[in-house]
Amino acid sequence: MPNYNDLIAEIKQQTASLADAMVSKYAAKAKQEVNDFLESTKGLVKTWADQLAEGKMTVAEFEDLVAGLGDIAKLKVLKNAALAQQRVNQFIGAVLNIIIDIVLRKVLI
Repeated sequence: MPNYNDLIAEIKQQTASLADAMVSKYAAKAKQEVNDFLESTKGLVKTWADQLAEGKMTVAEFEDLVAGLGDIAKLKVLKNAALAQQRVNQFIGAVLNIIIDIVLRKVLI
C-alpha cells in the first residue's frame, strides 16, 4: 500500500502548479479550494486505491469513480470569477486526471 500522506502531498503539489498555469489570476484561491476538495475526498480516494491495490477494483472502475468526484468539485472561486464554464470544467478535469495518474503510478508499481 502506498504512503497516503506522500500521495496527497504530491497531488497537492501538482494541482498547485496546474492552478498557476491554468488560472493564474485566481491561483491562490483555486489552490485553497482544491486543497479543501482533496481533504474532503481523501477518504474515498484512499479506500478506492486500497481496493485497486488489492485487485478488488479495475483501473477503469477506479477512473470512473474519481471522474465522478467532478460532480462534487464545487470550486466556487473559479465559478464566481467570471471564468467561462468550459475553462472551469477543464481545470476540474485536469485536477481529477492528476489524482488518477498519481494513484495509478503509486498503487500499480
